[in-house]
Amino acid sequence: FSTELAKGKKILSSKDRGKGFKARNVNDGDPETYWSTPDDIKSADMTIELGAETEVNRILIQEYIKLGQRVQEFKVEAFIDGEWKHLIDGTTIGHKVIRKFPVVKTSRIKLTIVKSKACPLISNVEFYRAPGE
Repeated sequence: FSTELAKGKKILSSKDRGKGFKARNVNDGDPETYWSTPDDIKSADMTIELGAETEVNRILIQEYIKLGQRVQEFKVEAFIDGEWKHLIDGTTIGHKVIRKFPVVKTSRIKLTIVKSKACPLISNVEFYRAPGE
């Protein structure tokens, strides 16, 4: 993986805890910052705006593990031909999870935390186009 496609891109979230815990923290390159929801919110999503149509086939997600593993279920979707298309489902994230999926060309990708033990704490989200697929 040579080019991280989400770094510095615009990110919108359905819920966030506030000023220091915004979704933009997941692609700022700082492992000590993270996106979080309010304490009572255990399901939320974020949409990463890639700008131009971009080929993608890998996602890397990291929880802010210093405060414990929380995510129990997540899904990833891509905006293709005017609608959200399912890419993958997952369970735990923990320190780091890398998942592959068929190559898609999209300008937006949505990560949904479907279920979490407590408010989710996501420190990093990266996208790649791995060669040879």
